[in-house]
Amino acid sequence: MFPHSPEKPSPIPDRSAGIPAVMRETRQSLNRLEQRFHHYAMPSMRTLSWMAFLIGEILIVQALLVQWNVFDIGRHSPRPGLGLLAGALCIGVGLYLMQRKNQDESQVRFLLAGAAIAVYIFAITLGGSGSILYLSAALAALHMLLHPALALRVSLAVTAVTLVLAATSLTGAEAPDLLGQLATGLMVIAVMQALVRQHDRNNISALKDIRGFGNQVGRLESELIISLDEREIAEMTDGMTGLLNIGGFESVANAQIGRAAADDSFHLLMIRFQKLEDYIAVLSVNERVLVLGNIVSRLKELAGEGAVLARIGKDEFAVLLPSDNLSASEMDASIRLIHDSLKRPLSGASKSVVPAPAIGVSVWPEDSRDINRLLGMAEIALMRAIESRSSNPMHYDEVMQMEAEERAAITQDLELAIDRNEFELHYQPIIDLGSGIAHKVEALIRWNHPVRGMISPVQFIPLAESSGQIIGLTEWVIDAALQQLRVWRETLDPEIEISVNIPSAYLEYCIENEEYVLDRLVRMKIPARGFTFEITEGSFLSMTAEMQRFMSILESIGIQLAMDDFGVGYSNLSQLERLPLNFLKIDKSFVDGIEYSTQKLAICRAIIKVGHELGLRIVAEGIENPGQQSLLSKAKCDFGQGYLFSKPLKAADLEILFRMKSQRPSTHLNLV
Repeated sequence: MFPHSPEKPSPIPDRSAGIPAVMRETRQSLNRLEQRFHHYAMPSMRTLSWMAFLIGEILIVQALLVQWNVFDIGRHSPRPGLGLLAGALCIGVGLYLMQRKNQDESQVRFLLAGAAIAVYIFAITLGGSGSILYLSAALAALHMLLHPALALRVSLAVTAVTLVLAATSLTGAEAPDLLGQLATGLMVIAVMQALVRQHDRNNISALKDIRGFGNQVGRLESELIISLDEREIAEMTDGMTGLLNIGGFESVANAQIGRAAADDSFHLLMIRFQKLEDYIAVLSVNERVLVLGNIVSRLKELAGEGAVLARIGKDEFAVLLPSDNLSASEMDASIRLIHDSLKRPLSGASKSVVPAPAIGVSVWPEDSRDINRLLGMAEIALMRAIESRSSNPMHYDEVMQMEAEERAAITQDLELAIDRNEFELHYQPIIDLGSGIAHKVEALIRWNHPVRGMISPVQFIPLAESSGQIIGLTEWVIDAALQQLRVWRETLDPEIEISVNIPSAYLEYCIENEEYVLDRLVRMKIPARGFTFEITEGSFLSMTAEMQRFMSILESIGIQLAMDDFGVGYSNLSQLERLPLNFLKIDKSFVDGIEYSTQKLAICRAIIKVGHELGLRIVAEGIENPGQQSLLSKAKCDFGQGYLFSKPLKAADLEILFRMKSQRPSTHLNLV
């Protein structure tokens, strides 16, 4: 449908850099601990003082050997005083360190090592090859500065380099002296290694444990990153379809928009398959998965690789479409094509599934630059498409926004309307078409808003259903109608009946709270066959075994049942046989123009005939002229109602009408 984008958006943004915070802190703590162990592995203050004594003694002894020319080595170093001075300084430093237990060891260590190395450098400069006599001091200094293992390697390297330099200037006769100094250097290395390793014996084991734990932390860190990535993917995707969920969609869509060029645009589609949930309710688990998989495959195929798809509800999907340099009219045509393609029945299940999609559209950046606002705007457009039963995608506009705000305000007021006693019932007579006498009335709920005035049920009933307030509203209507019934039975006729329309949401509530509802009806002491519950055709069609059982219980306690708006839904006459009905109401759409349409008249006659054969009484709604009344009477329709007889009246006005004509009323309640 759309050209494939060269860059396919990543389904989940890369956040691995910020995931393993705990592991990073643990690793840092281990590094600090290892550094501290390295610090403790170096000689302590007391050890440093003894090392200073040792170095000083070595320097002094070597200087005296040179000064006195013992073993004929004085000829190799013309500066013995340098060794005496350096040795004396080292001994003085050792005495000083014995008194400074809290001194910073690292500073002292570097000072001592620097002094020893400086002496060695001066010896090389002033004494030439004879400086090998001071090699032992330099080796001791290296052990004070470095970790034991590193000090050993560096000391051996320094010894080798020094011997090479000395060998280049000594004669063959001086070779024994060179070997003697080499032996001295190696002895110093052995002594220093013994000292520092004795001190470091326990620390080496601890360091091995720390490094081993550090390796385990590294492996755990990698596993944690993988685990957190998998968890984040699970949190951002829909488990059944593998598409993004609402959170993942917002994140990926923001990233996609963030990469857009200045002249790019995106269309956000909110798609709801209106009949999908009803179909899924009667499918097996495997068939549900298959149906959803077919929908997802179809969406992916239609939208293209550049789109971002998400499942944000049981039957609702969101799609972000890039413009791909298409004009606005071309995008609209493509979206309409998507809509038409999604209408096709889904195969692969035991029953053919017709998805019935509705689409709301918002545009970035024209409508908004915020993805959350775009989602809300597309949702508003979707609601308008559903309410208007539009066969085309609906684009968001500001009028929809104002209407949505108006609906939100009415919904909020609806919550308090019952407590404020703002509802009232109006009544419309139902006429016996054979005798012309009004045997029934239909009660219609009205909302007398203190600011907005009288609000039609067409406005607030859908809002009550969508907000869940229809339950309380239905119970209020039942109570109010029953109170009026009792008044009329006392003042007009003891045989008055009442019929109550049950919305599908309230019917489901009754099934879930069967014990409470039946107990409530019993406590209300409704006369046997004094109430008729009127249920829409759609509710009967989706009726489960539990619902049918509940209907049977209602009938057993004397409550009659009626099917309202018959013919608008998707049932056929043969289905009426399995339903426990007493009345059948022909929808107004079949009565309108019946005097001009032989087809409508034929349909009405068929409904009346089959209904009578099933023992049902038939009520025709919306009779507005004598011609319609005459045709329905000839077709032997039992009852009729409409503006031809009377508009809806308040209870007091209807009582006056009945008394004037001395007619026996009964009450028929309808929420819509």
